[in-house]
Amino acid sequence: MTNVNPTFLVAVDGSDPSRRAVEYAARLAGHMSPKGRLEIVTVLDLSRLDVYDGFYLTDEQLEKVRHKVQAQALAQAEAAAKAVAADLEISTELLEGKTDAAILGAVHGHVSAVVVGKSGKDGVERLLFGSIPRRLLEQANVPVIVVP
Repeated sequence: MTNVNPTFLVAVDGSDPSRRAVEYAARLAGHMSPKGRLEIVTVLDLSRLDVYDGFYLTDEQLEKVRHKVQAQALAQAEAAAKAVAADLEISTELLEGKTDAAILGAVHGHVSAVVVGKSGKDGVERLLFGSIPRRLLEQANVPVIVVP
């Protein structure tokens, strides 16, 4: 029988709770044998960017938003994970769509658990919020770990 590395899907938004979720998942994965791996995702929900009806982002503006989200939330999360367990296998991905649906869609057969922070940011950059962990707990087909 082959040992399979457990995979933790960590959803982040750049907030302190999501940073703590990354650190927790990295510690957990680092203590496993064989070592676990992290898949760090963040979700760009374009519906939250609408300021008013009829407002549309150009392709160039949308690309800048994607780049900013990746540079901030994903890069920071990856750095936080490496600070805890430098030798973990880590991948990052920017998802688009409704936050809970996008995270649930990223849970494939190889994901052992989903790890999220208890709450997220306020304002336009808020990608995860209190009801997202609840929806994940209700709908995910793998364990969901909510880190305070």
